[in-house]
Amino acid sequence: MLSRQLLDHKWLQQRRKAPYVHQLKTEPKIQWSIRLKTFSVSNKNTMEKLKLALTWVAIIGVIALGFYWISKDAEKSKSEEIKAMSHGYCYSKGVISEKHSYKGRTIHVKYGINGVEYECKRNWDHNPRDLGVGDSVSFKYATDNPKIIITELENSY
Repeated sequence: MLSRQLLDHKWLQQRRKAPYVHQLKTEPKIQWSIRLKTFSVSNKNTMEKLKLALTWVAIIGVIALGFYWISKDAEKSKSEEIKAMSHGYCYSKGVISEKHSYKGRTIHVKYGINGVEYECKRNWDHNPRDLGVGDSVSFKYATDNPKIIITELENSY
C-alpha cells in the first residue's frame, strides 16, 4: 500500500509540475499578446473618440462664433441707430405696406422725406391701435440719415 501511495504521490507531483511548468513557459506570451491586442483595440477606440470629440468641439465653436458675430452686428446697427437719433430727429407719418406676425413681427413702412421715397422694414413690439396694411403709422427719423426710423409700434419710440 505504501508503494501505491508513493506512486500516486509521485504521479500527482509530476502531474502538478507538468502543467505548472507548461503554464510558466506559455502564460506570459499569451498574456502579452492579449495585452497587445487589448491595447491596440482600446487605442483605436480612443483615437476614434478623440476625433469625434474634436469634431463636435469644432462644430460647436463655429456655431458659437456665428451667434457672436450676429449679436455684435445687431449691437453695432443698434448703436449706429442711437447715435444717428442723438444728433437730431423729426417726426413724420408713413403707410404700412406689409405686416407680418408669423415667426416674428415685422412691418414695411413706405414714407417720403424731402421729396425722396423710402421703404423700411422694422420689427414691432406692440400694436395698441391694431394697425394693418394701408394704415398710417407715426415714426421718428434721424435728420442726418432719413433711412433710419423708429415707428410708434416699437418700445424705443
